[in-house]
Amino acid sequence: MSKLARSLSALMIAVGCAGAAAAQSAGPNAPASIVDNASTGTQPWGATAQATASDDLYAFAAVGMGTPSHYLAATGFGFALPPSAVVLGIRADIERRAIGGIATDNAVRIIKGGVIGATDRSLGGNWPGADAVATYGGASDLWGESWTAADINGAGFGVAISAKDSISGALAQVDAMSITVFYSVCGDGTLAANEDCDDNNTANGDCCDSTCQFESPGSPCADGNLCNGDETCDGSGGCDPGAPLDCDDSDVCSQDTCSPTLGCVNSDAPRVGCKTAQKSVLIYKDNATDAKDKLVWKWVKGQPTSFAQLGVPTGTATAYTLCLYAYAGTTAAEIADVTVPGGSGWSVLGANKGYKYKNSAGTEDGARKIILKASAANTSKALLKAKGANLPDIVVPIPTPVVAQLVNSSTSTCFTAQFNTPKKNSGGTFKAKSP
Repeated sequence: MSKLARSLSALMIAVGCAGAAAAQSAGPNAPASIVDNASTGTQPWGATAQATASDDLYAFAAVGMGTPSHYLAATGFGFALPPSAVVLGIRADIERRAIGGIATDNAVRIIKGGVIGATDRSLGGNWPGADAVATYGGASDLWGESWTAADINGAGFGVAISAKDSISGALAQVDAMSITVFYSVCGDGTLAANEDCDDNNTANGDCCDSTCQFESPGSPCADGNLCNGDETCDGSGGCDPGAPLDCDDSDVCSQDTCSPTLGCVNSDAPRVGCKTAQKSVLIYKDNATDAKDKLVWKWVKGQPTSFAQLGVPTGTATAYTLCLYAYAGTTAAEIADVTVPGGSGWSVLGANKGYKYKNSAGTEDGARKIILKASAANTSKALLKAKGANLPDIVVPIPTPVVAQLVNSSTSTCFTAQFNTPKKNSGGTFKAKSP
């Protein structure tokens, strides 16, 4: 992944997930216990257990002017949030009505660890004369408290309500009480208050760790592709790209590639896609006196080749190399190469017909003469002659087939010939024609 893509991804993780992914929720759950709690008001609740389910059976309290009710305290809601859950909000739904007069909320508070909290979520307005559900709190309301999963799962978690009447008296009735808890866990895609990031997983190695914290700068964040280098975290959720692998082994005759799973692969196999010729000759003589070693390669009646495809060996940008390969079964190995750099010794043939190289001293791997001729017909030509102590030694006999390829360093053009059955392959001499 590119740095831009990773940075955008990190930005979404850091600031966008809370809006893009909804929190998880548990409930609504009903309480296991509802009791009268006299810590406020004067009027007790009767039949408290009848407020555990919406069944038209009611807990009730007679309230009057200056005589509000006790708390109707419900606990034991039976939640089982995962230990890593981050509580985002709590909603209490209370089904209530008033009979024979007007009742209103006196106090509605959360219960944490069996203790009634200080934050009042009372609603304005009168209780209806017919059953209706009033909602207190919500998906982002923590009721003035900090919460752990253990607090919510505990038997002492709940909600308490007190009613009042400031006019003439009424019978406050509660049919049912329930609680829904909204929360997130690391890996759910919702950014919680204690999380640096949340990328929908709990895996390490992607710059957002298993606890939804940013991984430290320099931590690995590999994308599985060895070719684009070692990616590292930037410390804020992004993954910086690594330096691409340089697979060039400085050997023109090897095929240098990069495998996403293996890394650099430097193969001795001959190139594919090179131009072929109707006739080729390869002669190599290994003399006891190195100064008399000799190599001749001819490639004639070749496929059409333009002047531009030959590069510009008269300048330093284009060098030419004759690569020789021998096969052992189906496996090729480079056995020698002759390289001639561009520049000195090269000249243009005629009116851009090709190039000629001449070096009577054979200082460049023994190369004395090279001719390259372009042609629009099947009459392209290449010739290389080398001689002397600078010529690389080749052990004869040479395993066959033998492949000779002339390649240049600035274009994709190359010239190839394969020699399957040599006329001689012994006594230090290899001599073959193709076909």
